[in-house]
Amino acid sequence: MHPRFSHARKRYTLGFVIECLRLIVDSGKSVYTVAKEFVLYHRTVQRWLLGFSTYNEPAKWDCFVSGWQSPRDGPELASLLLQHFRTIGKNNLEHGTSLAMVRLHDGFSCRLY
Repeated sequence: MHPRFSHARKRYTLGFVIECLRLIVDSGKSVYTVAKEFVLYHRTVQRWLLGFSTYNEPAKWDCFVSGWQSPRDGPELASLLLQHFRTIGKNNLEHGTSLAMVRLHDGFSCRLY
């Protein structure tokens, strides 16, 4: 599930969205391949990826990766975010992402994607 504050207009579980993003970011699959695999409209998957890797990038950088190297572009940020979420979720990506969404919302009034 998504954190309570982000339930509005979300039709897919957080785990489902993160799995789609993981396949694109970690496995290198294309948006079209993932969309076809999960029977989704490709623009939905593209919107998730663009939101995750570019929406409020400075806030995400400050919230999660400020101790790391200088900011990178979207795809590299997406990979760093997934890595960080695995760490804070103790290798449970969905749990770590949920915790991160709460932190991003509470500390920066931003959404994750």
